[in-house]
Order: sequence, then structure tokens, then C-alpha cells
Amino acid sequence: MTGPTGDRGRTWYRRVAEAPARTGRAVRALTVTVSRRPERAVRLLGVVVCALALVGALCWWRSAHQDRLDAARAQATSTAVNAVTDLLSYDYRSIDQQVGNTRGAVTGGFADDYARLVHDTVAPGAKDQQLSMSTSVLDTAVVSGGEDEVELLVFLDQQSRTRFTPKPGFSPQQVRVTMLRTPDGWRVSQLRPV
Repeated sequence: MTGPTGDRGRTWYRRVAEAPARTGRAVRALTVTVSRRPERAVRLLGVVVCALALVGALCWWRSAHQDRLDAARAQATSTAVNAVTDLLSYDYRSIDQQVGNTRGAVTGGFADDYARLVHDTVAPGAKDQQLSMSTSVLDTAVVSGGEDEVELLVFLDQQSRTRFTPKPGFSPQQVRVTMLRTPDGWRVSQLRPV
């Protein structure tokens, strides 16, 4: 049985069998060149060493950068779980303290928007219906992230009770949360339903 033919009519297995001999000839030719022109070999060796050093430095920098990104994403995710739970859980009896209790979890324009939403919309409705909302985070996923800003998709389970429905109702939700690194740590700079 013959295999497929290659260059000059040789079969593929002959070319494989002859590969060590061809490699040996190439090494002998390089050895002869090095022994005849050592300054050229030294220059070539210098170029190879510099190239390897550059590749090594690039790999080290990339690894260190990835480690910083992973740490930032982990810190932001951990903070987001606690912050989202606090921001979206409330009780009609203590809703007036909600904004003050969560002030340290938010930053930027979102802090004002959240305070306005709780004061103008959530608090009156919660008091009227005697609403208690308990939020737990089921899972998170990083959508995008750098060292100073991370965007997450947060999967929630919200349990609500009102005076009309004393048995808790469960509602799965998803929110997109943007976490921003501040001098005081990671804070929620945006939270929007998906």
C-alpha cells in the first residue's frame, strides 16, 4: 500500500523518515557558519536574547495587568452584592431612613436620583400598602470591567409582603449595575432594571 505522493515522487512516510536527516544537515550548516563567522553568530545570539527578553517582559506585564483586573472585578462584585441587597430591600415602617442607611453605597448623580426615587415614589407606595421588600442576590456576571469601573448583571430574587398579601410573593429580577471605584471604595454609580 502506498501513501499519497509528495514532492519529487516521494511518499509522505519517506519524507517523514528523512526529516531527522534534513534537520541534521541544517544544524551542521549552521555550525559551520558559526565556526567561520563568530561575530555574526554573536550578533544573532544578541538579537535572539533581546527578543526573548522582550517577549518575557510583555508576558509578565500582561499577567500583572490581568491580576489587577481580576482583583478589581472581584472587589466590585462583592461590594455590589451587599449594596444591591441594601438598596432594593426596605420595610414600610423604616423607609424614611432608607436613603440615609444606604448613602455610603452610592455615588455621583445616582445618589441623588436614588434619594429622589425613594422619597417621591417608593416611600409613599410602601407606606400606603404596608409593603416590605426583601431582596437577595442569586448570581452575578461581569459584563465589562476595568480597574476603576465594572459593569455587572445581577440576578435577584425579591420577596414582597403587603397588608393585602401577607403570604410573600417571589419575583425574579435582573438589574444592570455599574460600580465605580472612589477614594472610599467601590460604590454604585448606576442601577437599572433589565
